[in-house]
Amino acid sequence: KKPSALIPSDDLCQFGLQYRKLNQLATDCEMYPPKLQRLDGWGGRVDRVTTCDSWKRLHDVASTERLVAIGHDSSDELKEVWQCIKLMLFSAVSGMVSCPLAMTDGAASTLSKLLKVHENCVPGECSVCTEEWKSTVSQTISNLTSTNPEHFWTSGQWMTERAGGSDVTRSTQTVAVKDEEGVIRLYGNKFYTSAIDCKVSLVLARYDENLSLFLVHLPCDYDGTIQIEKLKDKLGTRQLPTAELTLNGVPALLLAEKGIANIVPMLQVTRLYNAISATSYLRHVTALAHSYAESRSAFGHTINKLPLHKTSLAKLETFSRALILQSVDLALILNAKVSDPLTYCSDAT
Repeated sequence: KKPSALIPSDDLCQFGLQYRKLNQLATDCEMYPPKLQRLDGWGGRVDRVTTCDSWKRLHDVASTERLVAIGHDSSDELKEVWQCIKLMLFSAVSGMVSCPLAMTDGAASTLSKLLKVHENCVPGECSVCTEEWKSTVSQTISNLTSTNPEHFWTSGQWMTERAGGSDVTRSTQTVAVKDEEGVIRLYGNKFYTSAIDCKVSLVLARYDENLSLFLVHLPCDYDGTIQIEKLKDKLGTRQLPTAELTLNGVPALLLAEKGIANIVPMLQVTRLYNAISATSYLRHVTALAHSYAESRSAFGHTINKLPLHKTSLAKLETFSRALILQSVDLALILNAKVSDPLTYCSDAT
């Protein structure tokens, strides 16, 4: 079959027609960044993050347009290409919603791999897997890939701590402790947590002698188990609610005892989204440069007819098109590498 017969071009065209509307929503997100309300009118702590309506509407668009779900639909033969191109159309006008989408897709991929690893586990014989564990993970995947905005969840990725650096094994000080009722609770500080308005998050914490991977469901109302110390005022991504957190006994589900090895699928997916987003922004500014060159006049001509400017635009166009091909190729390669279950046995997780 030809690729054009496998990728629904009508869907991409219809999505492209929403570009102006999405761009306005993204502009609103820039003008009305998230705010943190620490206390209520009575002086009680609430740690409530408020975001503008456009931020929520962009999440709804992401859900209904299946921006995450496409990549998890086994019936689509070229799902990676379809998803990659659609994300390129979206990212530059996403108001930074592409960031939580990256973590959501990565979390869904990680949980799917773990569920596959434990598919044949016998409850009681595995240190991690139980029927309740399988049910919770399955339901979380369903919400992360939902095409219904009312059921769609986004995910966080809580790794970075105050020490920083790429040596996560050394820098992670957050600990997991099992209480008297057998519930695992997390204690520590996460210095940089993007999209704090998410419903769930994958978290690294020390458990026994391991750096393990956990799933946290964020409480709907403030209960003191997650305290938002501050929102980060970041250059270039102020639309995104990024916070510094103190974990004070938040309940968590142990996903895998070997945290670094098992969070790799999430890191791979988020890195791919970074490449796609960079390509999307470059295509956006390339289109703006072409449009400006067609309307700006100098020396009796529009500048797109001047040799030097034509050369500059040609270089920009060539480079941006090359990045499109590279991003699509990376998406295909990544899927080939992570489509099978993790290579180590479930007892090792």
